[in-house]
Amino acid sequence: MFTFVKGAGRTQKAQIKIGNVVVPSSVITRLLGRLKGQPEKTQERLFIASLTGSYDALLDEIDRAGMTPAQAIEALSAIRATGGRAAGTRKFKREADAVAKVLCRKYAGKKPGDMVDAFLKTVSEPGFKGEVVAILEELENKNKRNAQGKIRVRPAREDMKARAVKARAAKGKKK
Repeated sequence: MFTFVKGAGRTQKAQIKIGNVVVPSSVITRLLGRLKGQPEKTQERLFIASLTGSYDALLDEIDRAGMTPAQAIEALSAIRATGGRAAGTRKFKREADAVAKVLCRKYAGKKPGDMVDAFLKTVSEPGFKGEVVAILEELENKNKRNAQGKIRVRPAREDMKARAVKARAAKGKKK
């Protein structure tokens, strides 16, 4: 009945389609979040009230398909869980990229699969987390945080601060 159409990028967002009617997936996600934990009658009332106006065509398609609002809510919940990213999952691209770069330096002579296995073995050891937390706390106490809130790995250099101020001033004059 409902189909999930994955978005191709920033301008083309994910959509839910029924018949010839297309609705942004974000509208459905917000709506289902609002309905969560409500009694069935309240869910039906909120479902109809939320879609009335901007998405009358969707309500018409649901009626044409012979579905009740409760059935539509159930079907949309099932579609949302299977389409695209399921609720509650994370994107790991940036973290994986950072870890991969560290593994390339640390385990230079090994194959990629062996690098990951060696890393996971090290990380799973009992004292590893405590050691990392202690090092991070030490770095924060010694070097403080920068303007973006990141813990500095090296101490701030006064000459670099002066150069940065000078560069920002020059950049401001260009504009």
